[in-house]
Amino acid sequence: PAPLATAAQVRTLFSNVQAIRNTNRMLLTQVRTRVGQWDARSLLGDVFVRMADFFKIYIEYANNYDAAHDELDGLLAADESGDAFVRFCEAMEARDQLDLGLEDLLIMPVQRLPRYVMLLETLLKYTPAAHPDHTPLTNAVSKFQEISQLVNDTNREVEQRRLVFEVEKAVVWRDGHEPGIVAPHRIFERHAACDVYLPAENRRRACTLFLFNDLVLLTVTDERTRSSRHLVGPPGAASSPTPAADT
Repeated sequence: PAPLATAAQVRTLFSNVQAIRNTNRMLLTQVRTRVGQWDARSLLGDVFVRMADFFKIYIEYANNYDAAHDELDGLLAADESGDAFVRFCEAMEARDQLDLGLEDLLIMPVQRLPRYVMLLETLLKYTPAAHPDHTPLTNAVSKFQEISQLVNDTNREVEQRRLVFEVEKAVVWRDGHEPGIVAPHRIFERHAACDVYLPAENRRRACTLFLFNDLVLLTVTDERTRSSRHLVGPPGAASSPTPAADT
């Protein structure tokens, strides 16, 4: 029988989750060793400080998360007729007595780092300032907050870059060509509805303004084709709206 998913699809779905699992196992082993020899002056923060840089591997997983989600959607959509993939997922959930589906499980590594931060903050809260573990715990909180922020920033940038592609698909030149909005350095910032006076039409039109890190794009819906017209270029270009493209 044909495989439920190709090796490439499995790699896209799970990214570096095996390395993440191994890193957490390393941490667990060290914590268990320390707790097994625990006394009133024992330290735990230093274990997390030593391990902190290993947790930067979560950045790779966060970078891949949107692709993994899309891959799962594709597998489920392609499986509508036979339901073999769905049945396999359900069988694995029953075998491992899980209340979560694969989609829920894929997001869990992204949620792990904030939980470590909460754990360390709680440990620090109940550790007296004079205790030898206070400084290591403080350092551990700082390191894991920094890594968690890196992962959050990565998620945000991935989404901002994805939205550049979405805008590109929605906007085409008046002659039907794509406007070439996508660029390696470009990220989407925000969009807003606005009302602009168009000298060429001698009237005001409802428009949509798209703001990127290096580009301002103003579009207006074409009343005949329901497409949008690109009016304003990069900052520093002519400030008056000049029709240039359709979508």
